[in-house]
Amino acid sequence: MITESLEQSLFGCFIRNPNIFKENRHLFNTDSFFSNSSKKLLEIFDDWVENVDNLKNAEFPEFKFFLELKYQSWFDINKDFIKKSVALVPDKDVANEKWNYYINTLDKVGFSTKYKNYLLKQVSEIDKDPFRINSLLQQNTLDINKFYADALTYNSKFSLTEVLNDFYKDFFERLTDNFEPSKTMLDNVDNIIDGFYPYSYILLTARSSVGKSAFAGTIVKNMVTIQGKKIAVFNLETNNKDFLRRWFSKELKIDSKLLKNPKLMSPAQREALAKASKQLEADHKNNLFLIDNVYYIEDIIKEIIYIYNTYGLDGVVIDLLGYVKSKETQDTRQQQIAHISNNFFLATRQYPFFVLLIQQENKTGDAQSAQSSGRESEDPYMQSDMAISLRKIINDNQQVDQSKRFIQIMKNRDGEVGNTYVKFIGEYTLFESSLLNGELSE
Repeated sequence: MITESLEQSLFGCFIRNPNIFKENRHLFNTDSFFSNSSKKLLEIFDDWVENVDNLKNAEFPEFKFFLELKYQSWFDINKDFIKKSVALVPDKDVANEKWNYYINTLDKVGFSTKYKNYLLKQVSEIDKDPFRINSLLQQNTLDINKFYADALTYNSKFSLTEVLNDFYKDFFERLTDNFEPSKTMLDNVDNIIDGFYPYSYILLTARSSVGKSAFAGTIVKNMVTIQGKKIAVFNLETNNKDFLRRWFSKELKIDSKLLKNPKLMSPAQREALAKASKQLEADHKNNLFLIDNVYYIEDIIKEIIYIYNTYGLDGVVIDLLGYVKSKETQDTRQQQIAHISNNFFLATRQYPFFVLLIQQENKTGDAQSAQSSGRESEDPYMQSDMAISLRKIINDNQQVDQSKRFIQIMKNRDGEVGNTYVKFIGEYTLFESSLLNGELSE
């Protein structure tokens, strides 16, 4: 299957220059594409090409008008997909250049026509993961002819021209909306880190009962509801029901304990919960993904890539590292953690989303020295682009203040880049911006 990012690029070429679509329509059928949006879009393009008057001058505004005129409901649901397709191909010249690159790649391989469609499906996969050929071969999912076809396509990437093309492709993508950070919407945190950027591996650490899951949940809610980001959450320490209890507690300002014992809720609160549930499904069924029964790193990565290819994805939250396992045999848990962390790290180097990995600190409260705990290792900290440490603080009466948390932010190569305080409303499991002072707890 063609991945969604390549699908968007292909459709961007078609939108900017419909002649490309008309001339190469025979290469595609609905089975060529992965997402349902793309399958439907293929049919819409057929309809458009039959109706458009002047193909040479056709541009996105004309296609958008056509969508709104004949496929309004579909366009409303898939407008982000269309927007990204257009952003990947700014104009007609870029469309011709991109399309020629795809076709020339196929022609250079020199295989018969029956392999062309197969190779077209592999272009973006090879771009993003040069070792995918070996992994698929080891899994016996490629026959030898297809393997050599892929290998020849991959070898072309060694030329300086191809490397520079990839460099500028990445450069221009960073100029588009596709590379906007996902903001935490906690102002004093965003003032330090500017949000979570694509291709970032982020570690969130805290000791037990500090509010790691609540902090991550607040961030997820802000990203999904305020910014429309697509986030996948793996609730491994608890389950999806607990995640939703915290979500609705934040949303409705209802004590989270009541959501665990609904008999104590008032009729008005139960009615508000029912409305909020329907609204959540209506607004966010395609950008909030909750998983709570997948524990092996190999299966977690498959789930992440499936969601990314099907819906698109801006971020992934793993709660909690201590519950992630591996199907591969390692001598120690420490080695297993290293293997798990490496998988998350590599995912963020190949795909444009962030991974927020939640890790429990050891008794020393130091994520860097977590190797000594026996449960975790230092590898996540060493590999992460950013580490966020969440701590309780002591108030002026030398008591632990449950309403405040101290945040320390480290970046891998820069060391500490800042620290701040956030307000914690325990009954709603909600974090908010704060400019409060205090002392760290022991």
